Amino acid sequence: MDKPFVHLFFTSIGYFMYDVNKDEVLKIPENVYEALQNNKVDDLKTREYIQNLKEEGYLKCKTVQTTKHPASDILEAYLENNLSYIILQVTQNCNLRCEYCVYSGGYLTRGHSNKMMSWEIAKKGLDFLISHSGYQEELSVGFYGGEPLLNKELIEKCVKYMHEEAVGKKLHFSMTTNATLLSDEIVEFLIKENFSITVSLDGPQKVHDEHRKLAGSWGKGSFDIMMKNLLEIKEKYPTF
Repeated sequence: MDKPFVHLFFTSIGYFMYDVNKDEVLKIPENVYEALQNNKVDDLKTREYIQNLKEEGYLKCKTVQTTKHPASDILEAYLENNLSYIILQVTQNCNLRCEYCVYSGGYLTRGHSNKMMSWEIAKKGLDFLISHSGYQEELSVGFYGGEPLLNKELIEKCVKYMHEEAVGKKLHFSMTTNATLLSDEIVEFLIKENFSITVSLDGPQKVHDEHRKLAGSWGKGSFDIMMKNLLEIKEKYPTF
């Protein structure tokens, strides 16, 4: 038979074939190993085994020059139309100074500042999401900071814009918040607009307040105000 493009090897646990074109390692019987090594088949059982390998695409004699992923022809269209989620950092400011926060000054990154995302930048992000989501039925927009509720007006404007422009799409919104600025008005807005929120809780009050302190408060922890707001949500809006 023609010499297939494979590498043969054996170990303490058996005999193996690496098929270069398939880029796969197969464990094979000793008789098949010897037949491939000697390039000679002496019995029907070995011949049938090798024939089965060939029918599965193994043991080709020529080297594959070019490989092409099945999705190659549609990849550009897929990338242009399959976006479903975007996160907007709507502010670099925060009303807490958590000692381990990557933005609180202990790391070589940006620090907290008074910078707020402008509507022009937010709109560009939302337009990019909408124009690149042709294949998606559901779109999600996340709001991040800093503490995103410090730029509540921009969040509300973004939500309104998505309802106006993402026609025919199911919308979901999310927010990472420290929960200290939540109010009835804000929570009702979050519920109405199908938000989910992520809130950090470090543990019991002593542990939480040791790390998550209110900005400019000379070390006062944020546990009481955060827990008060969360318990009010639990009482007034239990399904949320």
